[in-house]
Amino acid sequence: MARAAGHTDTDLIALKKALEEDGDQYSFTQVIRLLRLVLKKTDDRFAPEDFWERIRIRPALALGFPHMDIDTIKWGAEGKTALLDVNFFGLYGVSSPLPTFYTEDLIDYQNNDNTAPRDFLDIIHGALYPLLYDSWKKHRLSLRAYEDEEESVLEWFHTFTGLSDSLFREGDPLYATTLRYAGLLTQHPRSAKALESILSDVLGQVPVTVEQCPEKTVPIPKDQLLILGKSLRLGEETVLGETLTDRINQIRIRVGPVENDGFDRLLPGNEDLEKVAFWYRFYLIEPVMADIEIILSDQSPRPICLGDRVRTRLGLDSWLENGSHTSRKHVVFSLHANEMEGDL
Repeated sequence: MARAAGHTDTDLIALKKALEEDGDQYSFTQVIRLLRLVLKKTDDRFAPEDFWERIRIRPALALGFPHMDIDTIKWGAEGKTALLDVNFFGLYGVSSPLPTFYTEDLIDYQNNDNTAPRDFLDIIHGALYPLLYDSWKKHRLSLRAYEDEEESVLEWFHTFTGLSDSLFREGDPLYATTLRYAGLLTQHPRSAKALESILSDVLGQVPVTVEQCPEKTVPIPKDQLLILGKSLRLGEETVLGETLTDRINQIRIRVGPVENDGFDRLLPGNEDLEKVAFWYRFYLIEPVMADIEIILSDQSPRPICLGDRVRTRLGLDSWLENGSHTSRKHVVFSLHANEMEGDL
């Protein structure tokens, strides 16, 4: 069973084996990050603040010049602890600042099964190596935000999206996705091309175009209709009829062509339409009316069957054809209210 998106038990077992067998192929910082990941995903009782108690790091007791940071990695009996022998930054070993005879004496002690002198120095190493890693990580804010889940760093990042206060992000899970597009959110004025890029990425690289100021027929309010007896000037203050064409303050978001599954997810009440509506409201600063047009791929029409639970809403996800094939099947509805209108 998968423990988290992208990490299955099989993946983690393979990773643990790779770290133990080929640990010298990884850098020190990479090994620490992978060890944290493995322990986090495989041990339900793992706590981030206890990580360094699970990991023991010491210099390799040798005088041969190494070719990599890591000498060996050994897992504990239950796989919940790890011992790392490294080739740098130690009080003994090839990179030690102390005279060589210190390391030679420790090797002699080791050969005589006396590990006490080395264990004493490793008490110091137990504090030095975590400090080294923490100093490396200090200015790598992306690691602190997403691997260590430091809320304060996330708030710094979200100053670019206008959501630095966590209360805003908790209101809707989609707010957590805004950081990916922080570069576009900081640009002013907002553009149709940027909205196209965001929506296409959010929907999985589906073709998206944003038509600005599309022509639309709108009804004239009853109190503004031409009525005999009003002193109005024809052609300036009056319009004959009950409708007029309008292009002001509106856009049309055209999505597609998409396959059947993608088409269904974009219909009212489904997840992809919620994403489009969220970004339409969040990205645009000025209030703009929007229609969404969903185009079904020519290769994806699905016949209607009596009793079928899909494609049963006439004008929304099904069409009646009088012996002729409609080359372009699409649906248009108002995005702000999810009300059906226009050409279905």
